Amino acid sequence: MTIHLILNETDSDLIYWRNFLPPRTFGKYVCRILEAERNGQIADIPVPENLETEKGYLDLKFVINEKDLINFIESIPNWKRGTLIKSIIRKHIYENYVRKNQKYKVKVVRKVKK
Repeated sequence: MTIHLILNETDSDLIYWRNFLPPRTFGKYVCRILEAERNGQIADIPVPENLETEKGYLDLKFVINEKDLINFIESIPNWKRGTLIKSIIRKHIYENYVRKNQKYKVKVVRKVKK
């Protein structure tokens, strides 16, 4: 199954993320995201240090070969497939960004013997 996504000025966050990724890996990471979403998980994907935007227009195509993933995609109505895939990608980017930049505060508690 071939997925066709058009990223335009309203998708400047996704354009920035796509350009952050190594060349020719966008499809691989989107498939990883969709597989995790299908399983109710968050995909482990690379994200930049900062969530930024980049204006532009990208016409992207990638192939999905896994049957279960194809069934998941086909369960989304055609008329909202692109929009829903973009929102799923955003969700996974944001969750990974939060994980990456989360500051852990460790509280040390000492027991004092009396």
